[in-house]
Amino acid sequence: MQSWWEAEPEASPTPGKVKAKKVVIMVDPLEAKRLVGKEMEEIKGRGKQQRRREIEAINGAWAIIGLLIGLVIEAQTGKGIVAQLAGYWSAVVHLFIPSTQNLPQLTKTPLIVLLSIHLFYSKALREALAQSESHDLHNTISPMRPIGTVQSCFSTRNGTPRQPLLVSLARACLIFNPALVPHASLEGLGE
Repeated sequence: MQSWWEAEPEASPTPGKVKAKKVVIMVDPLEAKRLVGKEMEEIKGRGKQQRRREIEAINGAWAIIGLLIGLVIEAQTGKGIVAQLAGYWSAVVHLFIPSTQNLPQLTKTPLIVLLSIHLFYSKALREALAQSESHDLHNTISPMRPIGTVQSCFSTRNGTPRQPLLVSLARACLIFNPALVPHASLEGLGE
C-alpha cells in the first residue's frame, strides 16, 4: 500500500544488489521545505560533530606532546613533573614581582602567592596615594590627577538632545592644563 508521499521503486533490484531507492513525491511545498530543512540540520550536525572530533584529536595530540616533553626533561634533569611545574610557577611569580624580599615564601601554594601579590601591591598603592598629595609623581604606581576639563557644546545641563540631526553636530571642547600636560605630548592629536 502506498502513502500519499511515497511510491514504490520503479524497478525491483536484483537479490545481490539491495539498494532500494524510494521515490518521494512532494505535494505540499511547506512539507517539502520542512523536510529539506530537517535534512540540512542533520548534515550540519554531522559536520559539527566531525569538526569537534578533529579538535579533540588535535588537543589530545598537544597534550601527549607536552607530556612527552615533560618526560624528556625529567629524564635529563632528574626532576619530576610536579617539581618542574613548581619551578615554572616560581619563575612566573619572580617575573611579575619586582622585589621578592618583602613577600613571605612564594612557593608554598598559588593561593598564598596571589594573596601576597595582592597585599604587596595594595600596600604600594596606598603609599603611592599618600605620596600623591605631596606632588611626587615619580614614585607612584598609578598617579591619577586631572589634566584638564571637558566642556559641552550645549548650553543646558541635560547633555546631548535626542534629536538625530543635532547628535551628529554634537562636539565637546577638551581644555588641557598647560602646567600638567607638556606641549610635546599634544603634537599630532589634531590630525
